[in-house]
Amino acid sequence: MNTKVGRFWLLMICACLVALVMAWQSSRFADLAARADSLEREQAAWMAENRRIEAEIAGLSSRERIEAQARRLGLKKAQPEDILRVILLPSGKGKAEND
Repeated sequence: MNTKVGRFWLLMICACLVALVMAWQSSRFADLAARADSLEREQAAWMAENRRIEAEIAGLSSRERIEAQARRLGLKKAQPEDILRVILLPSGKGKAEND
């Protein structure tokens, strides 16, 4: 009889441990699911902000806007005769010619 009672309590303890582990896993799963939902919402917010900023950049960098801003500042397009090109020789070249 004693072994049957011992087995009974052993099975009861094992069943309680299994129930506790299952409850812990369920709780952990719920926590992780809530965290994933939170991260997905945060990601969606960042993506919306990114789209807004990209649209703003596109508007600010449009050719028409830049030309209008240049006119307001009194700037004008450089004419070909106003452009000066400077050609630099690699170091070491030209030294022997000048010596």
